[in-house]
Amino acid sequence: MRSLLGDHLLQRLQQDTEGKLHQRLFRCLRGAIIDGVIQPKTRLPASRDLASEIHVSRNTVLTAYEQLQAEGYLEARTGHGTWVAEKLPESFLNTQNKKKVVSSPKVQNSYALSQRGSNLLGYAAASPHQWGAFVPGAPDVTEFPHHIFSRIQARLSREPDINRLIYSNAGGCIELRSALADYLRVARSVQCDADQIIITEGIHQAIDLVSRALSDMGDKIWIEDPAYWGMRNTLRINGLDIQPMPVDAEGIIPEENPAKPPKLIFVTPSHQYPLGS
Repeated sequence: MRSLLGDHLLQRLQQDTEGKLHQRLFRCLRGAIIDGVIQPKTRLPASRDLASEIHVSRNTVLTAYEQLQAEGYLEARTGHGTWVAEKLPESFLNTQNKKKVVSSPKVQNSYALSQRGSNLLGYAAASPHQWGAFVPGAPDVTEFPHHIFSRIQARLSREPDINRLIYSNAGGCIELRSALADYLRVARSVQCDADQIIITEGIHQAIDLVSRALSDMGDKIWIEDPAYWGMRNTLRINGLDIQPMPVDAEGIIPEENPAKPPKLIFVTPSHQYPLGS
């Protein structure tokens, strides 16, 4: 299997066709180092491995490495391989050249967020503490049985099902959806089967999927006031007409005889502390 560096060098070698092969390889490696494709203090592949990747002789790679080392781009460490130098020769240019570089005009960034993106960012917020005591939706990860999970994962990874490795159109792992259906029937009294469950990455993606599939831009929806901030932002970015509704001890207070009923009603009991109405 080729590395990213091998792919990069093969492409550049096809473009640089002048001179002997070791000279072309030297220029390609030096350009990759100067351009930052290969970062300082990065270990380069062994000469034998790189030669095999890019289909050249090992002597060609060794000659290019030696020239790069002689010019200060590489450092060879006995027993530790070949590394890109921490400071490149270009960093030792004289003061006059440095001033020219600093004073050169910079290209102005002409990109900007869309109005919708700016609006979403203006309402964005998140706590720096995403887990711990009394944080909803965050389990005690310190108690997770990692050693058992690792053994199961290693066993399943030896002969993985091909359906686990490619795109899926089934809404998620069928075994997980079946287990969730069993859990929901017992723990939440929700009567459903696996075909009615879609696995998402979390509440934000789930709300986004529901709002896109079941409503159009401008549709009126009701949410609790106060409501989960992440839900409000997801609905706002989808262009829905959000109408906050007050909450009492029984939960959301619906509007009596509305002229036009809402298309959707979103409630988040887990965010109504401390009783979860």
